[in-house]
Amino acid sequence: MQVRYAEQGLRALPTKSNSDGNGNDKLRKCCADFESLLIYEMVKTMRRSISKSDLLHGGQGEELFEQLFDQEVCRSLCERRGFGLADVLYSQLLEKPTLSTDT
Repeated sequence: MQVRYAEQGLRALPTKSNSDGNGNDKLRKCCADFESLLIYEMVKTMRRSISKSDLLHGGQGEELFEQLFDQEVCRSLCERRGFGLADVLYSQLLEKPTLSTDT
């Protein structure tokens, strides 16, 4: 499930830059996807730390629902400014010069 979530975020990237022609929209989207994935991993780890009782545990169906729910909540949180990690990462990556592939 983790890999599918990451791949889904990468496939969702636009193939062409929307406005500025420099690829900054793609970079911003990648930073937001990274923040969403990081928050999801934190939530998943927090859920694992809670012991489940046999009385209310719904098995694999409940686990799948929790994973999908957590992914959607994390994505939604990041769309609403998230933790701010995407903004910091975006500004840091804009400052870095791109590496040249010419040798």
